[in-house]
Parts: sequence; C-alpha cells; structure tokens
Amino acid sequence: MSINNWLYSIARKEIWDMAAYSSARSELADAIGLVQLDANENPYTPYPATPELANANRYPDPQPKSVLNRLAMIYGVNVNQILVGRGMDEIIDLIIRVFCKPYNDSILITPPTFGYYKVAADISAIKVYEYHLDEDKRFAITSEDIINNVDITTKIVFLCTPNNPTGNIVDLQVIEDVARNLPNTLIAVDEAYIEFANINSATCLLDKYPNILVMKTLSKAYAFAGVRVGTLIAHAEIIQLVKKILPPYPLAEPCIRVINQMLSPFGLDLTNSRIKELKLERDRVYKHLIKLPFIKVYPSESNFILVKFDDASKWYKKFLNNGIVVRNRSKDIPNTLRISIGTPEQNNLVLKTFGIDIATKNIQERRSLVVRKTNETEIIAQVNLDKFSPIKIHTKIGFFDHMLEQLAKHGGFSLELKCDGDTHIDYHHTVEDVAIVLGEALCNALGDKKGINRYGYSIPMDESKAEVLIDLSGRGILVYKVHYTTPMVGDFPVEMVEHFFLSLATHLKAAIHIEASGYNTHHIIEGIFKAFAKALGLAIQKSNNDILPSTKGML
Repeated sequence: MSINNWLYSIARKEIWDMAAYSSARSELADAIGLVQLDANENPYTPYPATPELANANRYPDPQPKSVLNRLAMIYGVNVNQILVGRGMDEIIDLIIRVFCKPYNDSILITPPTFGYYKVAADISAIKVYEYHLDEDKRFAITSEDIINNVDITTKIVFLCTPNNPTGNIVDLQVIEDVARNLPNTLIAVDEAYIEFANINSATCLLDKYPNILVMKTLSKAYAFAGVRVGTLIAHAEIIQLVKKILPPYPLAEPCIRVINQMLSPFGLDLTNSRIKELKLERDRVYKHLIKLPFIKVYPSESNFILVKFDDASKWYKKFLNNGIVVRNRSKDIPNTLRISIGTPEQNNLVLKTFGIDIATKNIQERRSLVVRKTNETEIIAQVNLDKFSPIKIHTKIGFFDHMLEQLAKHGGFSLELKCDGDTHIDYHHTVEDVAIVLGEALCNALGDKKGINRYGYSIPMDESKAEVLIDLSGRGILVYKVHYTTPMVGDFPVEMVEHFFLSLATHLKAAIHIEASGYNTHHIIEGIFKAFAKALGLAIQKSNNDILPSTKGML
C-alpha cells in the first residue's frame, strides 16, 4: 500500500477532502521591489521602530524557511518532514484533530504523563484509554503493555520520553515494536526533554515506520518557553495533511527573528553548554538527595527530579517558606514533588531545604560559564577549576589556540572556549576579548576565594626562561618584562601576548608579574603561557581549610 493510500485509510475523511485556507502571503510578497497591497496590511512600521519590529506590519511566512532549515539541520531530517507551531500543545491538538473522529475514535496515554494529551482529546470528544505506569516497576513500559491496551478505535498512542513527571525513558526498541505491531495506529513520541538524556531520537525510525510521529520543542533545552515553538516531525505526506488545519501564521515575525538568532551556530554553542551545565547540576542534586533516608528519589533523564515524601504537602509548604516553588504531583503519584533543575545557586537553596548546606561542606565544583557578544566577536567560555577535562579551544587562530590549551592543561583545569571573531581584519579583537571572557570566567569560578592558595609562581622552556608570579588579590595589575627576537610567530603578532595578559589581569582581578628571555620567540611565548599556567594552577588550589587568605578579610 502506498503511503498516500495508507494515510487516506487512517485520517479523517473530512480533513483529507477539505480545501486548506489560502493566506494572502505568498512567495511574491518577499520579492524585492514589489508594492505589497495583497494582504490588507498596514503599510507603516509600528512603534517603536526597532530592528526587532521590522516587517511586523506584514504577515509572516506561515512556515518560515529559515527556521525550518535550521531545525532540519539540528534534528537530522529533511525540511519537508517538519512543521512548526505554537508550542507542542498546538502540535498535540493538530494531530488529534487530523486523525481522530469525535465520538468515535480513541487515544492511549500512559499516566502519570504529560496532562495535555488528555485535555486535547477531551476538547475534541475523543475517548482516552489509559495504561497506568507501575511505580514498583520504576514506571517502565513494554510493547505488550501498549499493544494489549488498544483496540480498533485507537488512532494515536502518546509516548513521552523522557517521561514527565517520572523522568524515565521509553526504550527505542519498545517504540519500534509498537509501531511494527500497530501499523494503522500513529505512535506520537514526545521528545520535549530528550536533549537532557543520552538516548537516540525516534526520528531514526521514520524511514521504516510511517506511523511514527516525533514531537519536539524549543521550550526546555533551548530556553524558549516564552516564545512558543513546537515541532512535528513525520513523513512529508503527513506534514502536508496536518498543514491543512494549521491556523495561519503560527509564528510571529519578532519570534522568527529571535528563533533564528538562538539557532545560529553561536546560539547553539551556548545552548549546548547550558544543557551540559544542567545535566551536571541534575546529577549533582541527585547524588546528594539519594543519600537522605527520609525521601525516595527517582532517577531522571530530564531537567527535573521527582521526589517522594511521607507528607508532600508539608514539604511543599517548607519549600515555599524558603522562597522556592516546586510542582506537587501527588494527584498522579502519591506524596511526590517534581523539582526542576535551576542554576547552581538555586539548586543549593533546594539542597539547603533538605538540610544539606553546600556552602559549609565546601563540596561544590568551581565552574563558570561566560558569554560575550559584540560587533567584533562572539565568545563562549566555560571553566571548571576542579576538573582536568575537557579542554576544547577554537578561536580560528592556530597559535593562540595552542597557547590557551597549554594554559588549561598545565593549569590543571577544564576549559571549553569558542570564539567567532573578525580575524579577517586582524587578531586584536579576538585575543583581547578572549582574555576578557577568560578572566571573567576564572574570577567567577573562584567565587569567594576561601581556602585557595592565592599565590603562585613558576618555569623554564628549553633555552628560554619564563618566570611568572601571580596574586589573586582582587586588583588587576600587570608587570611585563619580555624581549622578543622577532615580531611574529607565523602570522601571530607577539605584541598581542602582553595585551592578552593585561586584559586577563584586569578581568581576573589579579596581580601578574611576567619576565622572560631567550632566543626562540615561539619558545619564549610558550614558556610564558606554561609558567603562567603553573602559577595559576598553584594559586587556585584549595587547602583543607575554608579560610580566606587575607588579613584584610576580603580579596
């Protein structure tokens, strides 16, 4: 059976036969030089006339090609397999209305799970079958659990993976088995939280099973909950059918602009760094909580943790009294609260509510993420002073990358830094701004500086000698006494080394003294970076005490 014949057999006939709304906005509207008098639009730009509101007086592309192209690249599918709407809620509503006939068809859900599946079905007068996940089985589900709980009226099975609110995943093999055994039932896989899990997307099954739909969102991992972007990924024929009932212009023009910015290479780098940060924080919070004997903590592959109490209502009030709002899920799973993962500081407040005081135990990793965006550079830097890896550097300046790698490697800390700068002009802006960002990241990671050595010194480099002294004093000072035998190392101007350390000293708020000599300029510079790295590594080391190394009482 061809996919069109199969699709005709399972879709609502009235949807298949209807004529879709045809908007006034056409490809001609984007043609340069044409006077646009086809859509009854106001010809004037609204107030305030900012770049963000440019063309806000014009109807946007119903399915903006720039957004579709970026999402197709991220999700690894073809552009014609994607539809975007106003959040995943609209996507859920659309597929129910396309495939389920009111007062006749049904869907299957697996509570406890995302509540809007049932709400959307109830709105459309669709029967809802439920297979309740077993807490004693850690909310796991098998293909038999699903197959045995549907009938001929079941048009859609909704599977949330990782599941909300339990945080566990549905095995990809289960999804495939269900799709194979229920060829005339759509398997709608909700992957709202998949970026936080170490699993493959169900999009890898689309070529084999036309009845698999994948739903994704930018709300969670991409921090766009307020922008409202949901994505349906399916066979192109299904996408075309769903488009027929999609209300016109689901994404506003200003939203399209910020979506494209966020989905740029720079935006994606920042997003991936923050996803990594949230996963580390989730694991950190989980490791603390599982040690507590008075609660039960469920493993999570998402950006939240589900916790069971003797009295969830009492603990909900306790969190509220400490200025924290959590989600009470007791109606689904008795005496449970769902706690979203926040910033390290917010998570410490959560732990403190449980009686775990991170500040006094001094066991939190010293890490920091700094972002800088100017007309000249875009930089993301992430440091962790308590880990040795990863070290990943990319500034488009080979020699500079090598020096920064030496700095992190011999300094004994993790550094991930990416810079997209105007190196086609020269290297000045990139080197300077990297020093600014790196200095801020190191300074932020040091925190209150309690327990650090504060001072450092260091080493020779072949025939060259480099001596570096550092004091993490809170005062940015550079004393630089270096003579080079050549003005360049390859295409890298050696004058930028002093400027790098001056900017670094200023933003690290450290007194840095550098003296170096030798014959080989490459060796001199590399010796400086290695010596600085060893000095910094010694200065940031923590002793067993929690004393601030200053008679003034502050740094």
